[in-house]
Amino acid sequence: MIKTLFSSLAVVGCLAMTGSPALADPPRATFEIHIGTSRPPVVRREVRTVAPAPGYVWVDGWWDWQGDQWVWIEGHWEQTAPHARWVRAAYVPEYGRYRYVPAHWSNVTIVEGADYRSWKEQRKHEREQRKHHRHGH
Repeated sequence: MIKTLFSSLAVVGCLAMTGSPALADPPRATFEIHIGTSRPPVVRREVRTVAPAPGYVWVDGWWDWQGDQWVWIEGHWEQTAPHARWVRAAYVPEYGRYRYVPAHWSNVTIVEGADYRSWKEQRKHEREQRKHHRHGH
């Protein structure tokens, strides 16, 4: 019993010195920005159910770009994340396509997916070529 108590106190002491994971911000997930080849369909109307417990927030459904098509993600209850708020998915028109930023908690890091980086670089190169040709070079 005494040995267990001292072991527990040692663990608590170590956590206090290094920072308790329970009190720190949760690890940041990484989401990728993608480029959709078509406009997402109209958002579906959904019925909000009763919260499963206190500390949950309803997140509306959204269209998610998967592979080469839009897939509906149904609205659902999410347990609130410490120091974060829910951000809806965003669909931004860019050069005839749709830049898709997935729904996420605001304390996550969003990175550009390989398909988006490649597409963006290609568009940049095309603009530079058009600019170069307009000036008679």
